[in-house]
Amino acid sequence: MKNRTLICSVIIIAAQLCSISCYAYTKVTQSGTNDTAVIKADGYSIYEAVPVMILKTGKTLTNLENATKDTPTEDISDVVGYMGSLSADKDGNVNNEIDLTAFATGNTYGIVVNGVLYNLKYVTNAYRNSVISDMIYAADNDDLLTLQAKFSANKDCLSIDNNILDVCSSVSDSSITAILMTAIKGKGTLTIDQMSEIINKAMLTAALNANKVSDKEIVDHILADGQYDTVNSALKDKIKLSGLNNFIARINNQTYTNISGAESGIAKELILNAICYPKAETTSEIQTILENYNSILGLDLTKFNGLSSENKGNAIRNFATQKPTLATMQSVLDSIVAPLLKSSETQIPSGGGGGGGSFGGGSVGAFIGMQNGVFNDVGGYSWAQEAITSLYSAGIISGYGNGNFAPQNNIKREEFVTIAVCAFYKDGDMGTYSFSDVSEYAWYYKNIAIAANYGIISGMGENLFGVGRNITRQDMAVILCRIAGDRLKKPENYNVFSDDGDIANYAKEAVYALRAAGVINGVSTSEFAPKKNATRAETAVMVYRFLSIIGKEGV
Repeated sequence: MKNRTLICSVIIIAAQLCSISCYAYTKVTQSGTNDTAVIKADGYSIYEAVPVMILKTGKTLTNLENATKDTPTEDISDVVGYMGSLSADKDGNVNNEIDLTAFATGNTYGIVVNGVLYNLKYVTNAYRNSVISDMIYAADNDDLLTLQAKFSANKDCLSIDNNILDVCSSVSDSSITAILMTAIKGKGTLTIDQMSEIINKAMLTAALNANKVSDKEIVDHILADGQYDTVNSALKDKIKLSGLNNFIARINNQTYTNISGAESGIAKELILNAICYPKAETTSEIQTILENYNSILGLDLTKFNGLSSENKGNAIRNFATQKPTLATMQSVLDSIVAPLLKSSETQIPSGGGGGGGSFGGGSVGAFIGMQNGVFNDVGGYSWAQEAITSLYSAGIISGYGNGNFAPQNNIKREEFVTIAVCAFYKDGDMGTYSFSDVSEYAWYYKNIAIAANYGIISGMGENLFGVGRNITRQDMAVILCRIAGDRLKKPENYNVFSDDGDIANYAKEAVYALRAAGVINGVSTSEFAPKKNATRAETAVMVYRFLSIIGKEGV
């Protein structure tokens, strides 16, 4: 008795540790063919021992604790019917079966795996096959009420994944069986394992519709075969955490009416998030994902494929930046591609690059002079329309995915640096910096690291870059002047702005050099407004003029 109590004490300790070291996924079901409990789990160490107990019917973890205290109040033999240990394989996975023939059928038993309790109702296979037959008969005869009654009474003994049972605890059985009926109608005979798989997927579909799924692990395990599994195996490690979170949010709160529609929608959503939130933020990576998986995603790429290789890169970057939904992805792509197709008729060559960086590698110059409108809200900004359209078509700026550009909005410092990097250093190398307010997980991290490497930003002092702050007109001028390098000279004689005294000393040379080059004007004929926050429209005009002029001879 002492030895058995000692073993149980060890298991209880493991249970306590389990609250600290969490294992990814554990599934406890009855075998579809044998009188055994099937235990599958992942997330363990190689060959790790996994303690398992089966409690006698009606017993709980409280009874187990009472039986293993220093002064037991219950006898361990009255609480535990089986005690043993399983072993994880070389991949840290557990897949074992425990014989149940010593236990009476028709009862529910608590199976404790590494300190966590899972309830399993043990019934004969003959009973389960009879239930399945009745459910299929009800579905074939469109008898939803009988199907629901059979499902509700027996879902705890049909080898359903305990994790999806937990998720669906607040999902109505009627919504589950409505989906289940379309899945099993006309199927004829189904094995226990086949029925279990269909029910798991029907429950997942209903849970997604009810906005109840918050864990991607459940999706991965329930849909462990077919189209989604193929896509997930290839792409799951290529998506940022923010993309995976967005994926879970978007597959929830849906109106899936059948399992196949859910599987298709989920696979498409994963592909779209791999495109919009790639870990490797390169044009080639995004384009490869699109080309390899568009047979599932379903975009019409006819017009896209008519673009030059360079313009395909511009288009796919813009597409990823706008982060469309499945419902809007085609219209977003078409709005991006349309001006690029027309650009071949309106190309005006620009001069070569110079200064501190490559001015778009020639791709930007191809759009200088283009005047095709692509946004709904720039009608009152005739002075900025050409700049906005040109930079958008070149993949340097983007809208908000709803047909709007929001020209009146201010530009934040990290947003302007992103525009500068897209325009001049899109293939640049990342450098090091000491900005305490720039997280390596932020979407702008790479752009700030590239800008720091080329010396075009220096921050705002105290190790701060100024994330979230609007950029001023004078600071924008300083960054552009640094990009130009020695190709942009401050003129010896120039007319000062009437608010020259408001221009910071560090910015004066940049402001007047850019003014002399024709890159910037004032907000009036005499006033520059150096400390005014730059709007999106003003930013587009300044960057556009800079691209148009800086490459010309003599600047």
